[in-house]
Amino acid sequence: METQLENPTVSENSAQPAWLAGAVADAYKLPGVKELSNAADSVGEFAQDHWKEIAGVGVAVAAGTAFVVGRRYGFGALTGLLKGGDEAATATFGRNFGATEGTVARLKNVDHFVFDMDRTLVDHDGALKVLQTAMTNGLAKSSGLPKEFISDALTETTKRLKSPYFYNRLDEIQPLQAKFPGINLNERFADVAAGSRKAYHDALAAKPETVELLDLLRSQGKGVHVFTAGTPTRALEKLQGAGLLNRVDRIYTSGANAFEDSGAAGLMTSANSPVKLFSLPEAAKKTGSGYDFIANDLKTRGSRLAMTGDHPVEDIANAKARDYVTAIANWYRQAKQVTAPDLELASPSQLTNVLKARVFNS
Repeated sequence: METQLENPTVSENSAQPAWLAGAVADAYKLPGVKELSNAADSVGEFAQDHWKEIAGVGVAVAAGTAFVVGRRYGFGALTGLLKGGDEAATATFGRNFGATEGTVARLKNVDHFVFDMDRTLVDHDGALKVLQTAMTNGLAKSSGLPKEFISDALTETTKRLKSPYFYNRLDEIQPLQAKFPGINLNERFADVAAGSRKAYHDALAAKPETVELLDLLRSQGKGVHVFTAGTPTRALEKLQGAGLLNRVDRIYTSGANAFEDSGAAGLMTSANSPVKLFSLPEAAKKTGSGYDFIANDLKTRGSRLAMTGDHPVEDIANAKARDYVTAIANWYRQAKQVTAPDLELASPSQLTNVLKARVFNS
């Protein structure tokens, strides 16, 4: 249970008192909490006056408001509030962040963590918008053609190829090629191609808290894997651009694309992939059969696997049906729920906090 103290008086310029660290220590019996005494900028005087009464549940201050953090939310919730201010307060108390004892118990038995890619590990939608804008502006400037013409040409090419990854093959932009007959567009607009790819990769860069989560899992000897409804080349391109390719152990894909799969896009392929990559049937994620394959490939069972993703059916319902521990990712978009996940997360750091406080250090 969480409780917000009503209208606490806040001393805006006071230093964080030492008694807060003591309260935290009393509440969670954990070492290394002294540094928390400086984590918040102010503390409600009401909380200070009554700290002995609430030491058993812990105190956190965020957005100028004192909160009581119940034991079931764990030390990670308190840490998030102390460090995160308004955003952390909203994320923690605005959603069902607290992992139940049953979920924590299941997480302790998980050996492998599987993640969806688009809208979970990377900002798929935002990155594609950046790519479209960079290519449109670059080609319009270099060619002297109207932006509207370039934009329409890129849209037509994306639909025809069923792929936006043709910055290495600008000759595929047929309306543009018609304006420059006999000219090698890849050479003529090489700077635009390189600039667009860089802008796309910059936009794909993973959140620092995503990197922290994956690094934590691997430091604990856990397997970290990706399961995406896309082609192998597309998965490699995104993970490389996001800076995550060296942070995963295996990649499972369930998509097909004639342009990308032929190698025409000039992207990294499974032949030169630095990690193990598996190409599953195209419907493997939609039907859920991919989760059975992953468990068999890792020589384990569903109960020792966890799946985090944003799709209510492909990532949550299908994984939950195979007894995976499931977590819905709401940080790039608000996901609709079909089957209740074991964890509902507004930030990757929430899962990190649960694992640090209640799984790996317990």
